[in-house]
Amino acid sequence: TGMNNPWDWAHALLLVLIIFVWTPPHFWALAIFRREDYARALVPMLPVTHGVEYTRWQILLYTVLLVIATVLPWATHMSGLFYLGGALVLGAVFLWYAWKLLDPPDEFFAMRAFRYSIVYLMALFGFLGYVVAKLECEPAPMLLGFILGPLMEEYLRRALIIGHGDARVCVTSPISATMLALAVVAMVFVMLPAIRKKRD
Repeated sequence: TGMNNPWDWAHALLLVLIIFVWTPPHFWALAIFRREDYARALVPMLPVTHGVEYTRWQILLYTVLLVIATVLPWATHMSGLFYLGGALVLGAVFLWYAWKLLDPPDEFFAMRAFRYSIVYLMALFGFLGYVVAKLECEPAPMLLGFILGPLMEEYLRRALIIGHGDARVCVTSPISATMLALAVVAMVFVMLPAIRKKRD
C-alpha cells in the first residue's frame, strides 16, 4: 500500500497546493487584526509594509485562487460531486468574507474571517476525507498532503517574513520561481491523461 500510481503523487500535491494557497488569506486576516503588534515587534507583515487596503485585496485574490484550487480534486477525479458541492459552498462563504473584508463592518471582522478560514480548511478536508473513504481510495496521498502541507505553510510564513509580507518573493527569486514552475509542470503532466480521457 504505497504510492505506486502517478496519480497518488498528483493527489498529494493537490492537497499541498490547497494548503499553500489557503495560508495567505488565513494568515493575512490575522495580520490585519494584529498589525500594531507586528509593527511594534518590527515583524514586516504585509499590512505593516504595504498597508491594510492592499492586504485586503490580496486576501480576495488568494481566496479566488483557493476556490479554483479546491475544485482540482474533483477535476482530477480524486473526489466526486459531494466534495465539489461542499468545496463550492465553503468557498462561496470564504469569498463572501474576503469581499466583505474590503469594507468591513468593524475592526473585529478580520478576526472573524481568520476564524472562518480555520473552519473552512477543516470542513473542506472533512468533505474530501469522506469522499476518499467512500471511494476506498488509497490513503497515502492524503497522509502525504497532511504531512507536507504544514511544512509548506511554515516555509511560506518564513518567506513572507523575509519578503516583508510580499508574496511575490515566492516567484521573484530564481530558485523559488523554478521550483514553483516545476511543481506546476508536474501537476499538468500528471493531470493531462485524465483531461484527455474525459474529452474522449
